[in-house]
Amino acid sequence: AASIRLELFLDLICPFSRKMWAAVVEGELTSKLSDSVCIVVNQVPQPWHPQGTYVHEAALAVKQVAPDKYTSYVTSIYKAFDTGKFKDVDTWDKSRSAIYEELLDLAAACAIDRAALKAKLDMKAGEGGNVGNEMTQHIKWAVKYHRTRGVRKQATRTWCPVLARVLRWRAFPVVRRCHADRASQRPRGRGGLQRLD
Repeated sequence: AASIRLELFLDLICPFSRKMWAAVVEGELTSKLSDSVCIVVNQVPQPWHPQGTYVHEAALAVKQVAPDKYTSYVTSIYKAFDTGKFKDVDTWDKSRSAIYEELLDLAAACAIDRAALKAKLDMKAGEGGNVGNEMTQHIKWAVKYHRTRGVRKQATRTWCPVLARVLRWRAFPVVRRCHADRASQRPRGRGGLQRLD
């Protein structure tokens, strides 16, 4: 069992989370880590991008239907995001079903059973009309988990201090740059907060 746990808190339709995924998962970092390091991906859907919930539902469903394909599926979502898919401008006039179809197409391209995934995303029938789909409770658990951990933004990571000393922060130039990009977009003022009068 891994003695060091690196947790990533990522929104699947966030450019900063995309940079973190590219650095940690697609980059060479995972090959540099020993078996004593475990990387855990926690999904953080953001309410200001409503289509993000559908994207997160699909990824969580892939974890159940084909857990060995989760990494490749999330990578395909981020690559689609790089081309403009699943952004506000792309999804503004699309229905939930249309977005699910695009997510199912990505799943099929990753050799994931489309029918099994669709069954997880279909609305539950005959249960009062407001219960969502099989992934609704999983979204709730994901949100509750990151909120109890104090994660209020995407592209966050937590790790044991031992890992930070072993790998040194300078080993993560893309991650550092990601956080530098975010810092330049923060509001100025006392403690980075703005008064709302």
